Amino acid sequence: MEEKEPKLHRQWIAAIIATLGLFMMGMFLGWPSPTLRILRSPKSEVYLTEDQISWMVSVLYIGSTLSPVPTGWLMNCLGRRTTLMLLATVALSSWVILALVQNPTGIYIARFLGGMWGGSVYTVAPIYLCEIAEAKVRGGLNSLFILMAYVGIMFEFCIGPNVSYTTLSVVSACIPATFVIALLCIPESPYFYLMSGDRKKAAKALSWLRCKKPDQVEGQLVMMEKAVMADMQNKGDLADLVSTAGNRKALLITLVLAIVQRMAGISVIMAYASAAIPHLGSLSSNGCAIIMCVVWIIFGLFSTMLVDWAGRRSLLAVSCAGCGIANAMVAVWFYLDANTDYDAMQIAWFPFLGFIVYGVFFPVGLGCVPNMIQGEMFPSNIRGLASGVTSTIISLTSFFTNKMYARIGIWAGLYLNYAVFAVSSAFGVWFALRVVIETKGKTLEDIQYELVEHTTCRKVGEGDTEDTDEKY
Repeated sequence: MEEKEPKLHRQWIAAIIATLGLFMMGMFLGWPSPTLRILRSPKSEVYLTEDQISWMVSVLYIGSTLSPVPTGWLMNCLGRRTTLMLLATVALSSWVILALVQNPTGIYIARFLGGMWGGSVYTVAPIYLCEIAEAKVRGGLNSLFILMAYVGIMFEFCIGPNVSYTTLSVVSACIPATFVIALLCIPESPYFYLMSGDRKKAAKALSWLRCKKPDQVEGQLVMMEKAVMADMQNKGDLADLVSTAGNRKALLITLVLAIVQRMAGISVIMAYASAAIPHLGSLSSNGCAIIMCVVWIIFGLFSTMLVDWAGRRSLLAVSCAGCGIANAMVAVWFYLDANTDYDAMQIAWFPFLGFIVYGVFFPVGLGCVPNMIQGEMFPSNIRGLASGVTSTIISLTSFFTNKMYARIGIWAGLYLNYAVFAVSSAFGVWFALRVVIETKGKTLEDIQYELVEHTTCRKVGEGDTEDTDEKY
């Protein structure tokens, strides 16, 4: 019993370091909001028109659409950790270009590269987190995925309004360099070593993660090895994604949740937060955006403790319901402001309240569960490919919502964007309760069994003759 608590800390260390990549992606997501005041100023050296701004925001997602599938292949060739280290140079290049090339073309190229990094880390990080974690903490570790993105957004929100355009880029460039150095301190995924036939390195990596000697993790290693050998009997191409009923159901769940997550409005809200929130007395729009981000972080921390206790499905349903209500609140305010004679500025706090409600509910379910399931649902031979396809869908949906946000605002009014986000969230409630399977407390192999056999899987510690410590 005394070993149970200490043996988890290295898994948390590895997860925190790996999700620094999401911190970096959060920086790219949060960068437009505090810099819009500079980019919209005709006196600025980097002035952009409204159409150029919409492209500046959206081109990030063009980059993140192109990188996931090649990254899925690369991570199976070089490893999860090595792939992150190699592609972090792309993120570094993006910030260097933003600092040195201050014109629309340079900004587009830099944002495109930042998007390529985002698509890559969205592909690799969920897989790495699921493969290093024991079943009982896998949910908590995966909750760091979206939490670190919020912290990255907060980083830009706080620093951006207080420094120059160039200084912000230089400071941001320091993070990718730190990330590469930190990755040297954690091991590669033991699953990757087993896929590569290197059992000795797999044992060493697993013993480090579990804080045990190699002979003490032999039982876990044997179970993992058997699972990998069974999975690797198939070569793992696109056809394998739909070759079995279990894979088809897994693909349906992950892709629909990816679309629902983005159609609930998160990409738009992160990019246009300071522009969408009206001034509240002495509190500026940037100040409101920072408060909103603090709420995201607090409830993101809450989700790391809740997800392995409450389960994925229930949190997802509650989260979608809350996001639907929040989006409806914002939609009502924008409708009143643009389409009626009512002076909506009398209740200028109402959309801000809606965004706060959104910040409470999104992190605890819709923010973390889709990415978590992305790494849990597939066998090891197609896990990288499936993650790449899912990340591509996320990027395409994000590009669509960001690019259409301003156009819909001009054509019909901004309220219609948030009305669509509310309807999408409502659909997410139904999908979570009727289609998504519960993965709490189950090993990756148990999840595969349930997808294929449609039976109730054994949970950790319930009716199992094996030691709980051997559940990975």
